[in-house]
Amino acid sequence: MSSIIEEIKPETAEMIKAQADAHGLSVDEFLRDLLPTNDGNTLEEPVYRMASTAEWIKAFSEWAASHPTLPILADDSRESIYQGRGE
Repeated sequence: MSSIIEEIKPETAEMIKAQADAHGLSVDEFLRDLLPTNDGNTLEEPVYRMASTAEWIKAFSEWAASHPTLPILADDSRESIYQGRGE
């Protein structure tokens, strides 16, 4: 295993470290994300890592809208919360 590390030039290691830091990942996590999955495809970068704030909000809103709306609302009134507690 140490032979692999000896083959990486220091400037390459620094570039990898900088990219990992920019993505908020450890070097190991960053490199694992670059590896292909079992089906031979590389993992797609998650939206939250590559999108701008506006793109992230749009993707999140679309995701939330894709879920069905429930017809029942929770009764979170003070009366229902403390019901049966002697108040």
